[in-house]
Amino acid sequence: MNYKLKKIKYIAHNPFFYTLMQLKKSFVFQGYTLKSFKETETIFIHIPKAAGMSLANAIYGNFAGSHAKASDYRYIFAENEFDRFFKFSFVRNPWDRLYSAYSFLKKGGINSKDKNWSELNLSKYKNFEHFVMEWVSEKNIYSYIHFVPQVDFLIIPGISKIQIDYLGFFENLNDDFNYISSKIKVSNSLKHINKTISRKKTYAEMYNKDMVSLVYNVYRKDIDIFGYSFDNSSLCSQVQKRNNCSLFNI
Repeated sequence: MNYKLKKIKYIAHNPFFYTLMQLKKSFVFQGYTLKSFKETETIFIHIPKAAGMSLANAIYGNFAGSHAKASDYRYIFAENEFDRFFKFSFVRNPWDRLYSAYSFLKKGGINSKDKNWSELNLSKYKNFEHFVMEWVSEKNIYSYIHFVPQVDFLIIPGISKIQIDYLGFFENLNDDFNYISSKIKVSNSLKHINKTISRKKTYAEMYNKDMVSLVYNVYRKDIDIFGYSFDNSSLCSQVQKRNNCSLFNI
């Protein structure tokens, strides 16, 4: 199936979302817009709980396109635009990201949808350990966007490599932000927006061996593709791999 037919099929399956995103190319909706993508010829794929709001605000002065995926942007923009624009994203240690998402939603999230989901789903678990051991599964993580595997935001079906030009790491946030700022010629500073909590403990202190193992099995795709270790001791090798080859095999 050629690109035009795939796009027609995509629009037929996502008519409201596609129309809204087309409007965002010209207008701002509650702080979200794609105008800056067109102006800078870039696409930022915002993965939940990986500093995306802070990054978008620092780079574009708005919250960009929210949590649209690479597979969405492929059809939201023209084919030649998607291919030409500088595409980037940030990923985060899956164990850390899971705890951040849990804590964020436990506190009510950012809107009524987050709050309602939290009240319906998280209220039945007495703490993070209970939530991980009883709820986290390959099926359940697809029930809310903050838990969807990160690689799913970056893949395009039928293509065996992640189709972005630069992958930043949350754990290397300042250096990677500085690279992107230099690349697309912006001079704003990075300020942390939507910070979940002031932690008294690190994410690592929230896990026991059974929890570590369970999260590894559920998020194995993210962990293996992006090269994460539980304690982030792998960061140097991750950055080196990224610098040598910006495309990660799926």
